[in-house]
Amino acid sequence: MKTRRQRQKERKLLKKKKETRKQMLRKRAQIREEAKVEKEIEKIKHLSRDRLIPYRKPKDESEYTVSD
Repeated sequence: MKTRRQRQKERKLLKKKKETRKQMLRKRAQIREEAKVEKEIEKIKHLSRDRLIPYRKPKDESEYTVSD
């Protein structure tokens, strides 16, 4: 037969384990999300590197307006 104090101790340990597990899973999910974002950024960089169009300053304002 376990005493009240022993049961309380066990409960506390279980709760602590559960919390650390939750934290670990949360951290793992966050790392996974960051890696996904990094991968997307790299993909965009590679795509834009091929089709990168340098900004060209217009010679005059007529390029902005539509002439009828």
